[in-house]
Amino acid sequence: EMPPADGVSIIRELVDLFLESAPERIGQIGEAINDPGRLAFHAHALKSMGLNLGAKRVVEISQQLEGLGRSGELNGAPGLLRELEDAFSQTKVHLLPFRDR
Repeated sequence: EMPPADGVSIIRELVDLFLESAPERIGQIGEAINDPGRLAFHAHALKSMGLNLGAKRVVEISQQLEGLGRSGELNGAPGLLRELEDAFSQTKVHLLPFRDR
């Protein structure tokens, strides 16, 4: 229930930023799926973005991917990437109504 600033609420701005940036970051995670350092970096960035909106499932999976990247053990990364893509799709459906307030 934050009042709009210049006709646009802060929540809407955060939702817009997440919906615009997350797909690109998920793509970067996919490109880095075999590069532990890059995987950890991009997963950490997505985790941070998700924390801003309370996107719990996106945050959980990003954290798992970040951990795999940091450990160098990437065997489970492709499956987690698919889960992340699904979680983002579900999160997007829940965020769109906040955008239109």
